[in-house]
Amino acid sequence: MNFIRNEPETLHIGADYRRGYEIGADFDLNDCTAIMKVRSLQGKLLAEAECVIHDNIVYCTITAEATKNIDRNYRSGQYDVFLFHGDESIKIVMGYMKFIHDISAH
Repeated sequence: MNFIRNEPETLHIGADYRRGYEIGADFDLNDCTAIMKVRSLQGKLLAEAECVIHDNIVYCTITAEATKNIDRNYRSGQYDVFLFHGDESIKIVMGYMKFIHDISAH
């Protein structure tokens, strides 16, 4: 069964980024952890989210301060969200991410 969703996102530099990704009710999230990473198109790690699982939703947050570490030269990147249970990992969401550096634009 393929759980991966491909969703484009926008990250506003200087603002908190928060998303909740709902997992199908037939998937048991007990004892799971999650991780979200944002990378440049070349694979350089740009940011990592704090992830919390509640009920059947994975909540991912990147603080405004952490977004400010993304260099202005990066206009876009990619992200993915993984669930971990013991030694197993499952990618649940991935996609292209546009970076908006102009604070007045949000």
